[in-house]
Order: sequence, then structure tokens, then C-alpha cells
Amino acid sequence: MITNIFIPELNNHDVQELWFQQDSATCHTARATIDLLKDTFGDRLISRFGPVNWPPRSCDLTSLDYFLWGYVKSLVYADKPQTLDHLEDNIRRVIADIRPQMLEKVIENWTSRLDYIRASRGSPMPEIIFKMCCGSLVVKVSDHGRHVMSSSPVRLKPAICQVIYSQFGLEIHQNDHQARRTFVEWAQNEIAVVPDFHKRILFSKEAHFWLNGYVSKQNCRIWSEVDPQVYVETPLHPEKLTVWCTLWAGGIIGPYFFKNDEGHNVTVNGDRYRAMITNFFIPELNNHDVQELWFQQDGATCHTAGATMDLLKDTFGDCLISRFGPVNWPPRSCDLTPLDYFLWNYVKSLLYADKPQTLDHLEDNIRRVIADIRPQMLEKVIENWTSRLDYIRASRGSPMPEIIFKM
Repeated sequence: MITNIFIPELNNHDVQELWFQQDSATCHTARATIDLLKDTFGDRLISRFGPVNWPPRSCDLTSLDYFLWGYVKSLVYADKPQTLDHLEDNIRRVIADIRPQMLEKVIENWTSRLDYIRASRGSPMPEIIFKMCCGSLVVKVSDHGRHVMSSSPVRLKPAICQVIYSQFGLEIHQNDHQARRTFVEWAQNEIAVVPDFHKRILFSKEAHFWLNGYVSKQNCRIWSEVDPQVYVETPLHPEKLTVWCTLWAGGIIGPYFFKNDEGHNVTVNGDRYRAMITNFFIPELNNHDVQELWFQQDGATCHTAGATMDLLKDTFGDCLISRFGPVNWPPRSCDLTPLDYFLWNYVKSLLYADKPQTLDHLEDNIRRVIADIRPQMLEKVIENWTSRLDYIRASRGSPMPEIIFKM
């Protein structure tokens, strides 16, 4: 393939300017193969046994893994191909239809991934965690410091599986694709008129951080840092913090920790959410031109009570993206919320390094990690949002492949 397909295809390019990357599969790294690639690329070869070593188990740095194959899979079965020839034709068509602008954004996103991995001291990107289906759990787990894919499903107790499904499994509903397409079309139309529109959206979300290292982000993703073969049941009501932030291209407002009058940590309800908006969020907006900013929230009940919506409309007018708002936020769209696809995962990857033993210590760590996030990283996170719009529009509302929904 290298000799008869790939090298002839390179004739239209200046090979002296190009580098070649491959993973460490045995068929890629046989001596004769490496010699062939070195003859073509010289020192510009990134591979196991190559001049530049490719790190093992780094799918999150391979654009075909974090973008291409997931994108192709989301479209290739739409007409339910019945033969391999039909499937092959679909694969060729989907790949041929990918626009150059999308590829530019995918590669630009690669530099954001370098920033993340450097800041997290080599931790894997959090988007690839595990999928759950049919009572089985297939997990990306830690094996003596190495992240690997479990080769076989892990069978959990039925009761435990049910709890996990009801708490974390995110089932796509019949009308979700249309709602997502409608929102994406609206957002892209706004960007066409105001090119920096996406930089004016204040994205908001809560997350729960448990002292034992567990994080919940309202039915989006699950983290696991232990071998699933050794399943540990957590306490029914472990100590936790409920944290809220707003993220936009201009920075992060927060974190805000939900506490009662006695200073005890509490969860969110409508009254507490409105108190946070009134006493914390709106005062923080005083340094910004609210007329230029939009506010986004998901459809959680505490967010969309009548009194809450009135409060937000008084502040943002028609510049409100929410269930029951002037612009509807599509349900089950964690892949469009930067706090879900970036912030909470990033915070979690650094938060427990010193093994906090108290909630105060945990809170201090959360504040420190968020305060240390560089503006350049946020700009790239928001720029990546436009790539997500492109993907969802092209896939007719399908979820981004990094989020695996319950089957």
C-alpha cells in the first residue's frame, strides 16, 4: 500500500516539507517498513522506532481517531448498506464530501490538544472514556499508569447497572436531532452575520465534585481511574461540592459553590439558582457590556422555572439561549457545551493530584485550577465550538462521537 498507493499519491506534494505519522501497530513498524518510510521521509517520520517517537495509546492525538472515523461512522450507515461494495461506496462518498475548512479546524484543534496534555502532565484527553450498552461496560482504564482499552466487557450487578444507566446513560429522543439541527442552523446564521458571535456566548453549567474523586456532570460522561475488574461501590451520599461556572471567549466567571446560610454545601434548586444569578452572576457582569453578550443554560428544571426565566430575560432580553427561552437550547447536547466537553474534564484531570482530604481543600483546588487556565486555551475551546456546529450540521443532528450514548 505504501509503495503502490501512498507514495504515488505524494507526487503532487513537496515531500521535503511533509512529515508522516503512524502508530505502533506491528505491521507499521517492521524493519522493512520503517526503512521504506525513512527512504521517503528521512528524519520527518513520527513512529515507534522512528526518528521521532509516537507515544503509545495516544488516540486523543490522532485526528483520524478523534475526528475522521467517528464522523464517517455517523453518516455511512444512513441508507443501511446491505453489501460490502455498498458500504465501500458510502465510505468513499462521505470522505470525499468533507470540506477543506472542516479539516483545517480539525488540525487547528490538534494544537489545543497539545496544550491540554502539556498542562495535565500527559493525561489523556477526557473525551474518550467508556461506553455502556446492553448491561456491559467497556472502559478505558488505568493499568499501572498506562491507559488501555479493556479487552472484554465488565459485567456489573444488575442493580448497579440500572443505577449507572439512570444516572449517566443519555438516551437520544426522537425529536432531538431536529432540535439540534435547528439550533445549529440558527447559530451558523448568526455567525455569518456577526463573525465573532460565538465569542459572545456565556455558556453555563453545574458539576458535582465528590471528595472521593468522582465527578458528575448531569448525564454526560463518566470518569474512571481504576481498573473496572476491581469494582468499588461508593457511599450512597458521599461528600461533594456543587459548582457552577460560566465560560466564554473572554474568560471564566466563577467558580460559584452552592452553600446554605450556615456555609454547608448543598445541591441546586430554583431558589438557590436565582440567588446565585442575583447575588453573584449579575454583579460579575458589571465589567462587561451585557448588550453584546448572550447567555446559555441547559433545560434543568431549576434553570427554567418561571421566576428564573423572568430574571434572566430582564437581564439578557432576547439574548437568552435556554429551554423556554427566546432561542431554544437543544436537549441532551453536552457536546455543544464547552463546560462539558472541556472545562469539567480539564479541572478533574488536575484536581485530585494532591489527594485532597477535606471539602475545603477540594474547593481550593478547584479555584486554583480554574484560575490558572490561560486565555489562549479558552479562545481555542470556543473556536472549536464552530467545528462542532459543522459536524452536527453535516451529520444531521447526530451527537459528536466523543460522547457515547446509552444503546
